[in-house]
Amino acid sequence: MKVFLALSALFTLLTAVSAQAASVLAANIDGRDQEVTKMEYKINSKFNRVAVQFYIHGSSAGGDAGDADGEIVTAVNGLSFNGKTGQILFRHENVDTVCAKVTKTAIQETGLCSFNVVESSRIIDDGLNQEVKETLDVYFLVK
Repeated sequence: MKVFLALSALFTLLTAVSAQAASVLAANIDGRDQEVTKMEYKINSKFNRVAVQFYIHGSSAGGDAGDADGEIVTAVNGLSFNGKTGQILFRHENVDTVCAKVTKTAIQETGLCSFNVVESSRIIDDGLNQEVKETLDVYFLVK
């Protein structure tokens, strides 16, 4: 009976933890010969809005041939900025996770939010031709 209760409690704990974790597709980048090296929050305090900026390094990131650096700024569904509390929040299943705290001089990340990059291939079909498109899918992750 004790083993059953312990397993039941463990299952309940794992279910609660996995229910709060979230993953949202934030960006889709053409080409695999590049990497996403960094993520930063960009805030518009006038309108209490936040976006995420991803930094890209590689030969397809933009500009001329050879290594180049690029940036993508995108909104992430569920991510918001509360100007009164100075918090960047991610809402998932009616639970807010504090991703960062904003002061007058800096954005201090809490470590609860990050990103992951997955290589993928898509078939683009225009009705006449099919083309395979290599992409990097960037996911915004919340613990």
